[in-house]
Amino acid sequence: MVLADELKYRVIVDHIRSRATAGEFQPGKRLPSVRELALEYSCNKATVVRAYTELEKQHFVYGKSRSGYFLVEDASIKQRGGEGIIDLATGMPGIKPETLSNFEACIHRALEEEGEGLFTAIPPEGLASFRELLSSFLTGSQIFAKPSDIMVVSGVQQALSILAGLPFPNNRQNILVEQPTYLGVLEACRAANVNVLGVRRTREHIDLADLERLFSTGNIKFFYIIPRMHNPMGTSLSTREKKEIAGLANAHDVYIVEDDFCADLEHDSKSDPLFALDGEKSRVIYLRSFSKTLLPGLRVGAIVLPQLLQNIFREHKRAADLGGPALLQRSLEIFIKSGMLEAHHKLLRQEYRERMKALSDACDEYLPGLAARDIPECGIYAGLEVGKSAGLLKGRLFDRNVRIKNVDMGCLPHFVTDNRIRVSVCKATPEEIRAGIAAIADVLKKLPKNGQAPFEHGLE
Repeated sequence: MVLADELKYRVIVDHIRSRATAGEFQPGKRLPSVRELALEYSCNKATVVRAYTELEKQHFVYGKSRSGYFLVEDASIKQRGGEGIIDLATGMPGIKPETLSNFEACIHRALEEEGEGLFTAIPPEGLASFRELLSSFLTGSQIFAKPSDIMVVSGVQQALSILAGLPFPNNRQNILVEQPTYLGVLEACRAANVNVLGVRRTREHIDLADLERLFSTGNIKFFYIIPRMHNPMGTSLSTREKKEIAGLANAHDVYIVEDDFCADLEHDSKSDPLFALDGEKSRVIYLRSFSKTLLPGLRVGAIVLPQLLQNIFREHKRAADLGGPALLQRSLEIFIKSGMLEAHHKLLRQEYRERMKALSDACDEYLPGLAARDIPECGIYAGLEVGKSAGLLKGRLFDRNVRIKNVDMGCLPHFVTDNRIRVSVCKATPEEIRAGIAAIADVLKKLPKNGQAPFEHGLE
């Protein structure tokens, strides 16, 4: 019942925002009364009052004694950074006021308990108590690692930057990435002046034959991969594929860097990470972040390292940032121990499932014959493959206040196809998602073909 009330309150907040953005509510005009909304959403009045109180904190509405609630002047524009913008591009979650308030309380508690001790130098691998907690926390994702195998990093991006320039025990130089892949790993490799090779990942699978060829002849130091809820495609690899990849890596002495940034959004308890399927437990480096599912600016992540890489990674991390922020680590430790993180993730999974369902329904309604799509049951990203220029589509949608991402941003030059887009559900309400997909369909119908049919060629 508590969860249902929590979800209902957030639905009301989202709906008032989207209805204001659509122009249904006007600044200075009285909004629906508490009683009216309680009837409309089949909830008690306290839930509606909580929603309006939340919107007041965000300076989106204001209340007048005995008169009700009113929309702040231009709130529908200011809150979205522009008039009526539908954001299907942003890959970072919105900051939930209640989550922020809870984390703030954890910061205060950390300061009360340890005070100035949180502003002294800590080991480069992170606070010992936090690493012990992470060792227990990660078992929920089938990651069984000792605290000594875990190091705390300032987000996954720092880990990638260090790994890109790190000499590996296999004495190889090149880095292999999926195509397409996360833009951040390409930027890390570019900054480290490292040569990057690519292996194609289609909508259905990864090219295992080409992967084995590259493992065998490509002088590969490590292979960076996102098996679960891929960025930018939204797809996940099967258990069989993950086992085969782990086997190939062990056979050819190639390390794997597994980025599991969406693990906390997983709904399938049987979906194990690649790390758990590596029988030898000596080739997979596991990355986990809290930024994508908690607070975007919370630059705290974890890396699980094979023993042969631990000392050299620690040395390079010490050179990069000495020891990292103790206050954030201790505050997050309290946040996790108190059960706040799991409660937050439970709500987020439900919220993202609803948004993905809205995306799937909208695609069924507006995109038959116009795009092939990969929409996970939950997650942050979905991929759409269109038979027309993704670059042109993005530009035309920008003019209509709809924001998307071109998948080619994560491609090496010879893998660019200009026929795929990424859709994110982080910042858009179900109503905005539907309106955004309708706009995509309308623009696609008016664009010239680029010579590729979405259903015939996969990602070729």
